[in-house]
Amino acid sequence: MIRQGVTSYCIGVDVGGTNTDAAVVQGDVVVGYSKTCTTEDITSGVIGAIHSALQDAKVKGYEGQVSQVNIGTTHFINAVIQRKNLAKVSVIRLCGPASTAVPPFCDFPEDLTEVMTHKIHG
Repeated sequence: MIRQGVTSYCIGVDVGGTNTDAAVVQGDVVVGYSKTCTTEDITSGVIGAIHSALQDAKVKGYEGQVSQVNIGTTHFINAVIQRKNLAKVSVIRLCGPASTAVPPFCDFPEDLTEVMTHKIHG
């Protein structure tokens, strides 16, 4: 919940094969930005890029509360497609009556579905 009178910001992160970009946005105005090298472990690069973008915003006199973080998926999708540098994660499917006709993992690649459903059921 955003406190009344506190400026709210959105952070956007794009993880590419070479660079990780992060932008702090208020409405349609970029108030802070960072471009860093993509790290091998991805997570530390994302954290670093977000921290640098927030510092850039702060230096420019912008401070407030982060209400949303969006992370681009290209690099993550490439990891799944290539089946390398993957870590264990949880998949939570929240759905209502209209989506019960679509089975879980229906659009996952068969080999990933097999591994993931084995971990759940096995």
